[in-house]
Amino acid sequence: KTAADSQVATGGEPAAGSAAAADASGAGSDELERAEMKLIIPQALKIKLVADWEAVTREHKLVPLPSSPSIAQILDEFCDAKGRRSQHERLYTEVRAGIANYFQQALEQALLYRFERKQFEDLVASAEHAGRPLEELFGAEHLLRLLVKLPTYLEATKMEADQRIVLQAKLQELLKFMQKNHAQFFAAKHAAPASDYLEWWDTLETEDPGAKPGVAPAVSEKQVSKAHERDVRPSRR
Repeated sequence: KTAADSQVATGGEPAAGSAAAADASGAGSDELERAEMKLIIPQALKIKLVADWEAVTREHKLVPLPSSPSIAQILDEFCDAKGRRSQHERLYTEVRAGIANYFQQALEQALLYRFERKQFEDLVASAEHAGRPLEELFGAEHLLRLLVKLPTYLEATKMEADQRIVLQAKLQELLKFMQKNHAQFFAAKHAAPASDYLEWWDTLETEDPGAKPGVAPAVSEKQVSKAHERDVRPSRR
């Protein structure tokens, strides 16, 4: 395994000398290419994705946190179910670590909706949860948001073609695993926040309508529109 492979598996960026390391190990630089990865989101998860978007951005509700099961628990179950029944247990473990690493880095800046900002800040600042890995606090809804965006993140990472194919296959397996267990993994419903939370939101909207305070939308209007075009149409209020 090259230096580039190891860093991709653990969710990091390849070191500056990783291409040279690949050459030294007998793999030419022409074998390293941009990760052009496409993941197929199962229909049941598309419905979850759009329902989550509508609940948070239109109905002003929140995913109950901390989530149960958490992302950590979901990934552990995935590794137990898949890795121990194959000869690739170590590979599943590395992919699990990479997903957790990407989630830790991406959540605050790219996976939260504006309405969730205060919930996130209150959670990580609480005495009970301060310092805990984010994978232990968030669940399937936010993991799915990451998986939708992960191919884009990986485009900036060079890896060998065979490594890209293997990683894509494992991520696709994870999506199928989440689809199979979606009733257990996803929250039954989003929760209405307390009155003081809504007051914060009203103040934010009044002072700076339309602003995104350091948080990019987790799913774009374009992505939701495409999902609706494919007959993913949960009811709107």
